[in-house]
Amino acid sequence: MSRSAVDIIQCSDGRSPFSTSLYPDGNRPHQSYTSGGVELNTDVSYTNGSIASLRITGSPGFNFGTGPAQQITFGFGQGYLYQHSVGTQVVTHTDGYSKKLWTFEGQTFHPDPWKIYDDSGFRYMKCTGVNGKAFAWDYGSNLPENTRIYLSSLARGYAIGTAPTAQWKSLRITPLFVGGPGGTSTAARENSFYVHAFVNANPFVPTLDVGYLKNGSPAASPTRPCQHPTNDDLWTLQTINAFSGTFDTFDGTVLTGLQKAGTAYSEISVNQNTNVSIGTSVRFLESTSSNRWRWLNVQDYLDNPPPTQGFSRSDTFFQVGSAARLQISDAATPATSTELYELPIRVESPTHLTFPFWQSRFTNFNGKYLHYYNDAGVYTFSMPVGI
Repeated sequence: MSRSAVDIIQCSDGRSPFSTSLYPDGNRPHQSYTSGGVELNTDVSYTNGSIASLRITGSPGFNFGTGPAQQITFGFGQGYLYQHSVGTQVVTHTDGYSKKLWTFEGQTFHPDPWKIYDDSGFRYMKCTGVNGKAFAWDYGSNLPENTRIYLSSLARGYAIGTAPTAQWKSLRITPLFVGGPGGTSTAARENSFYVHAFVNANPFVPTLDVGYLKNGSPAASPTRPCQHPTNDDLWTLQTINAFSGTFDTFDGTVLTGLQKAGTAYSEISVNQNTNVSIGTSVRFLESTSSNRWRWLNVQDYLDNPPPTQGFSRSDTFFQVGSAARLQISDAATPATSTELYELPIRVESPTHLTFPFWQSRFTNFNGKYLHYYNDAGVYTFSMPVGI
């Protein structure tokens, strides 16, 4: 999966995210496409930091919405993963694209750090033989009511499940950084939202837990079915699309999404309580909580891990205020995709958005499509990318 530099467009650090096979004639990428009376034009428009961006412009009257109010990214051909050597420990740093701070777990909690690995130009980080490694973004204030919260991460787990009580906790929303400063608080751990899987169960059982939303007792309410990666050493897109709703009210929603090689992207709507018939709404925020949610985490914690157990993480973004994003895919619709990866977007105006022009684990853009999801996270349209 070579990503050698070519004379198309270069990032500010002199690299190019394009391989010679992406656009072999060296032309500046351009694509026009019309769907439902809306003309969409793509052009490489600028570089930002060390990331190349592509622009999509809709015709007058088209509306991309507002996009995320705040966002943080990791990977996508730029930033820490690509500015440091293979084997380097990944530590707390400011993301060059979003200018937000990623906080990485201190070495006092687990001695083995996240380290950078490379697969023919595709970078990722991995840790092995530990209970887990966490990294997180502090939103900076309590998560507000009636707000869209979106988490997306490319994950891989392997050699998991040999311990009799093993479970893998991955994405999490919490008052504090679990595993970081102050993150060992019992109250903070219970008053949180997280997805996890009992990885040695037969069948594999992925579930979601919502801390103090169990009415104050961790054992007061059952967990809810959700989507979660498995321990098969396959790269898996993992997502959470949540709407916070209002305090103390069953009017929030949670969708957990998943896609891995050979399967279509799919989502599960999570019920608050599987024993009560209340539809798909959840009580997401409590007004009386002493520790309101504000941290968005990748926790990757495993109970009783064997020495060969490990996690890998790559392209990740969290955002608040919108679930709008793009997916780059091998098929014309998400339902027919057998491989896809997500890309964070910025809405520059109602008819103009930009995003990282990044092929992830694809070797080229030929025959690939972009799927656009609006602010609510609803699939809206697709357009071809390749020439």
